[in-house]
Amino acid sequence: MTTHNVGCLFGSLAKASINRQFAKALVKLAPPELVCTESPIKGLPLYNYDYAADYPPVARAFKQTIASVDGCSSSRQNTTVRSQAA
Repeated sequence: MTTHNVGCLFGSLAKASINRQFAKALVKLAPPELVCTESPIKGLPLYNYDYAADYPPVARAFKQTIASVDGCSSSRQNTTVRSQAA
């Protein structure tokens, strides 16, 4: 059985967010071949091209998280995208 790693992006930082609760419920319903992990957005700075030469550590960690999964799912946008690394 092939497993697929899916990064989950929650559109809200609030712990009680309805989007977060919905996404966690969907993770519980996912088949065993889907390994779902949160790709946290907390602490990410707003986009600033001044960071292009030296990303802040939190942004580098986020980029690594996204690169390490096969695709991402966002409860906020109701979309799924394949990782460019795949």
